[in-house]
Amino acid sequence: KIFDTNVIIDGRIGEVVRTGFVDGKIYIPQFVINELQKVADSADPNKRQRGRRGLDMLKILRADHEVEIGTLDHLAPDNGSVDERLVALARALGAKLVTNDFNLNKVAQVHGVQVLNVNDLALSLRPIFLPGDTLEVIVERPGSQPGQGVGFLEDGTMVVIEQAAELVGSKVEARVTQIHQSAAGRMIFAQVEGVLPRNDD
Repeated sequence: KIFDTNVIIDGRIGEVVRTGFVDGKIYIPQFVINELQKVADSADPNKRQRGRRGLDMLKILRADHEVEIGTLDHLAPDNGSVDERLVALARALGAKLVTNDFNLNKVAQVHGVQVLNVNDLALSLRPIFLPGDTLEVIVERPGSQPGQGVGFLEDGTMVVIEQAAELVGSKVEARVTQIHQSAAGRMIFAQVEGVLPRNDD
């Protein structure tokens, strides 16, 4: 499996590797490490922080798993972009490409390279709720309709709670009434069952 720059910077792959869901050899091209170093040396403080996080993640990956670095880079042309070289290398090795980069994902698929997308994995691991199930959520703000409150699950899923506009800041138990799935993501509609004590109080 070949890791790209974005998946290393993202950091979630460290936990995925640690749990054993990524088996076999991990290969990180030297040109990916060079790109990480370039980001870490950026004048932009946000980019610099991302680059340093990526370098820290690289250390964690090497401590937890057998990682091979740069020994097969000669199989990728020197004159292409990092993404082009990653795709060429994966094709030459018959390897899977591990990324969370939308565009790289599409380009790799066009070239017949199998992609393991960390974002797809995260989406597939979200808790499944059905109408009638209960959930706990903090009401963070009023909703767009009168009386509604809005909260978010840990995975970022929006929960629209009826009769919760006056409960902003409260943790509630809510019963799922409807689930709306769209290209933009999932939205859960729910009804307040009760107010719960907050652990952070």
